[in-house]
Amino acid sequence: MSNCRTIIFLLLSAVAVCSCRPRAQFFSYSRSVSLDFFDPVRPELNVTPQQNDSIDVYAALLQEKLVERDDVPEYKLINKKSNQQLSKLPDTRGFHFLYHFELFPKGGRGDTVIVYLATTYTADSICTNVGPVYAGKLRNSGTASFIQFDYAFKVRKVKRKHLDQEDKNISDSALQYLYYLKPDRPIHLTFVNEPPFLHGKGDSAYVQVKQIIQRDPNKIGGEKPVLYSVDKVFGDDKTLVFAYHASIKPCVCIQEGNQWFCMKRKRDGSLVLCDGPFGSKEECNAHSCNTK
Repeated sequence: MSNCRTIIFLLLSAVAVCSCRPRAQFFSYSRSVSLDFFDPVRPELNVTPQQNDSIDVYAALLQEKLVERDDVPEYKLINKKSNQQLSKLPDTRGFHFLYHFELFPKGGRGDTVIVYLATTYTADSICTNVGPVYAGKLRNSGTASFIQFDYAFKVRKVKRKHLDQEDKNISDSALQYLYYLKPDRPIHLTFVNEPPFLHGKGDSAYVQVKQIIQRDPNKIGGEKPVLYSVDKVFGDDKTLVFAYHASIKPCVCIQEGNQWFCMKRKRDGSLVLCDGPFGSKEECNAHSCNTK
C-alpha cells in the first residue's frame, strides 16, 4: 500500500480506499455531537478528572476535487483553505469533515484530551461513514506540539434500550441521529503540529498537522515507527489545517424579557431549565449547569 493510501486509511478508514458502497448514516455534527457523546473517552485514557467541562471544536473540510498535473486531471483531497490550482471543471466527487475536539477537564484542572473524528459524505451531502475516532493527550514542545493518540473508538448507533429514563420519550426521528463511542483498541499514533496548537477563538486559532507518526509492533520485538509527511504525501502542507469551528458547553443562556435563564441541552437537542433567572448575560454565562 502506498504512503498516500496508508495515510488516507489512517485518517478516513477503509471506506476511502475501497470501491464498496457503504450504507447511509444519519450522523450530523450539529445533532449527534454533545458533551455526553465523549463520556467514555477520559475513563478509557485513565486521565483525571474523568468528566469534561467544555469542548472547543476545530474542523477541516477536505473535498475530492479535480486538479491538473502535467495536463492530466486527477482527483485529490483538497483542504478548503488550500491554495492549490484546481481543474477548470467544477467537479466535486465527495468530501470529508475532519474534527479535532479539545476536551477541557471538569473544574479546570487536569489533562486536556484531544479527540480526532472523521466523517465522509457523497457529493449530494449524504453521510456514508463515521470514523475513525482516536483519543489522546496534547503535549507542547518548543516550535511544535504533539497529539499522542493512545486509544481508538468505534461510533455506534444509540438504540432505545441504551437511553436513560429521562430520554426514553425521544422521538424516532430524533433517535436516528444519536450515536455513542464504543472503546475499540489501544493505538500508537502521533500527530505533529507546526506551529504549536493555537488555542482560542476566531481565525487565529487553528491546528496544522505536518507529520503523522505510526508505531506498529515489530516482528522481532519493540516498535517500528513510520513517519508520513503531509506535504510529501498530499503535495500540500495545508491539507490537514483545522480551523476553530465552535465550542460545546453543558448549557446555553436564553433571554426572556430582562432576565436570563441557564438551559441544559438534552440529547435530542431540546432545552430544559437548569437554573435562573439571572440579572445579566454575563452572570448567566459564568454559571455552569451540573450535568452529572
